[in-house]
Amino acid sequence: MNSQGHLDLQFTINLCTALNKAYNLTLHHYLLPSSHPQHAKSIAQTHFYTPGAFHDHMHIFTEEDDPKILYNTLLNLQRTITDCLLHQDTESLELLKRLFISLQGHHAPKVREKAVIYLNLLIDGVDWQLESPFKPQISTVDNEFTVSYLLESQYKNHPLVLLLNSLPFDKSDLSPVMSYHPVEVSHLQEENPEFCVATCHIGNFPRPGFYDWRIVTLDHHGNIVNVQAKAQINLHKGIIKEDIGKRVNILAQGRYIVHTKEARKLEIHEVFADNPRGIPGQMHKGSFNKIQEMIPQYNQAGINCLYILGALERDHGAYIDQKTKQKMYKRTDVSPLAVTCRKSVSSYLGGDEEFNRMMEVAKAKDVKIIVDCVMRISSSRANNRYKEFMLKCVDEDGKFQYAYGAETRGRKHEETIHLNLRY
Repeated sequence: MNSQGHLDLQFTINLCTALNKAYNLTLHHYLLPSSHPQHAKSIAQTHFYTPGAFHDHMHIFTEEDDPKILYNTLLNLQRTITDCLLHQDTESLELLKRLFISLQGHHAPKVREKAVIYLNLLIDGVDWQLESPFKPQISTVDNEFTVSYLLESQYKNHPLVLLLNSLPFDKSDLSPVMSYHPVEVSHLQEENPEFCVATCHIGNFPRPGFYDWRIVTLDHHGNIVNVQAKAQINLHKGIIKEDIGKRVNILAQGRYIVHTKEARKLEIHEVFADNPRGIPGQMHKGSFNKIQEMIPQYNQAGINCLYILGALERDHGAYIDQKTKQKMYKRTDVSPLAVTCRKSVSSYLGGDEEFNRMMEVAKAKDVKIIVDCVMRISSSRANNRYKEFMLKCVDEDGKFQYAYGAETRGRKHEETIHLNLRY
């Protein structure tokens, strides 16, 4: 495994599979030829981060005030994160997530920033953004998936491999997997012999999701190391002919965010559900039925996607009028963001029955419907399921109160409460 030969992918994969079955391990084939010799000693280690360590760190970050001590404590967790990711230590990863989520509200800015980076690593499932953040690129399903970089000529005789962290191509699972792909190296031009082009043709994007890649090679000790590139190349635009020798090296890694095939073809129009025609007055009050009536017009205008603001249930103060026996509403001017139930559509706008009819017409006209996904809840008469998740904070007098308001649109500061998403 520490030879200076080529990276034998089939051998490392088979070896990991055999060891995992024999000793109930969770070895990753990326783990064996790594740059950390200590990994060989820790193969049989059960957990890399224990509940005891978690409570110790929570105590430090709660009681310690020195920014340097706090920041260095986080830096010391970097190796632990890498080990947990490589060994797929799920229990340790969950504890680390709890720690980093709790630090999102820490008073020290550097601690918050580093905790955000670490939390992203755990969500990614790889530690590739430790050295440098990804520069995301947008694509869609069925588009060509080719990665190409401009490298210095020293890489011509090196075994180059592209590591890909993505959902399975056969759509069999929702858990990301690591796969290896060969990289072809070719000469750039005769007048630039000091450079070469590394290209990996993976095929086409089979499904939406994140596709993270990194090109690696082996050093003279047989360890996996990252490849430094001069630039990423767009094969359709050709190679840039400027003075590439002066370019600053970048890591040969990145991320594609792949959307559904029709995403680029969507013409999205926002509709305020309470007043879809934009005409003031109670007689023009909105409903799902009125939006349904307007769908053919939108379709003729080339609009194939409607974003409906205010489609979720709100507190309009419904009651039955004793004289007319009809359903009436005390409050008609309720903020579209003051949602009382994120699982239900607005009864004020027509409820499930009218909403479903609207959806049937939209499907018939091939018009997509998007509704809000709000991260807050109404501060007035919200569903009881949100009671324990309402975020609390401490005021200037040290008293607990709800965390009212938000950064986005709203009519009154205290009409909504943040939800505590750290649970």
